[in-house]
Amino acid sequence: MSPKDLQNQKLNYGQNQISFQFKEIKYPVSRNIRYRYRVNNGAWINNGEVLLQSLRAESYNIYMEGFNPEDQDVVTKKISFVVNPPFWKSIWFIIVSLLIIASLFWFLMKYRIKRLNSQHEEKTKLILRNAELQLRSLQIQMNPHFIFNTLNAIQTFIINQDVEESLKYIGKLSGIIRTNLENATEEYISLSKEVEFLTKYIDIE
Repeated sequence: MSPKDLQNQKLNYGQNQISFQFKEIKYPVSRNIRYRYRVNNGAWINNGEVLLQSLRAESYNIYMEGFNPEDQDVVTKKISFVVNPPFWKSIWFIIVSLLIIASLFWFLMKYRIKRLNSQHEEKTKLILRNAELQLRSLQIQMNPHFIFNTLNAIQTFIINQDVEESLKYIGKLSGIIRTNLENATEEYISLSKEVEFLTKYIDIE
């Protein structure tokens, strides 16, 4: 690339290598012309060829100078150009990336909330199902027919003025009801408690 083509150009980030010779600068014919250049505020480099590599994204000013020792004439030239930043550092790329990240976060949160709600609904259904099973268990163990017959028997003892028997069966019935309510709050009960309950139940029957 010649200095003329480079002047005031905005180069892509991949175009970060520049090289050209000073022959583009027209000096008086002389074999003793000394060339040098510098980039921005850097040190002067004595060379008749500009070679720049791995340029960072920023503005550049190349100052070129040719010195003729025969007539002490100095010819200067300045070239200015800009190397644009890579696309991943551009404002539009950052905005798009932030929007994508925000969208992904929103979808993840929505999925997480939906999953938690689903788990909560399943847990609620299991609790209701468990409560329903416990209620049915109570109904099976303490069905109205059994309670009616027991109370009817106690009533008969009272009518016959058999206080001892009536009190005994009232105690057995209260024990069965208490054991039944205690077992209903437990997820598992021991075999001994189940046998004790069935023994009292059969005894009253």
